[in-house]
Amino acid sequence: MEVDVKEEKLAMDLHIDEVDFPPNEYIFQKRDACFIIGGFGTYTLDWVFDILTAVNHWIHGHVIYFACTVLFVCFPSLTMTAVSLHWYLKDHNNSHVPRASTRRWIWRILLLIIQLGPLMRVTNQLNTGRRRRDNIGHEIFNKMLYTKLTFQN
Repeated sequence: MEVDVKEEKLAMDLHIDEVDFPPNEYIFQKRDACFIIGGFGTYTLDWVFDILTAVNHWIHGHVIYFACTVLFVCFPSLTMTAVSLHWYLKDHNNSHVPRASTRRWIWRILLLIIQLGPLMRVTNQLNTGRRRRDNIGHEIFNKMLYTKLTFQN
């Protein structure tokens, strides 16, 4: 209870909203990893069900429903891919962001083409969270990792 009051007072002193204030002293918990993995799992299940729905329409000769399903699945996905690629190019042009290797660029583009861009983000989030847990005691580095983890998406 005392910690909550202290955090609230600090948030008021810094003139920031409670939402912007890290709730747990920058700790990446197992619960956080479960939510990240669960989110990717639901993304994958959504894709599987979309594909099964399209195949079902095609098999039963419902060409219009098949076309609509493919359109409603592919258009947002391709939009997300274009936005992700734009963000990667923006980061590439930013002098404060470390350069990615050619191998990493090929991997990124391949995953974006096969619509698994979120897999990259999930992997990055879990690696950042693991690094955060491995560096207990290094407060400045941990705050940087927590901020990177929070705003990675």
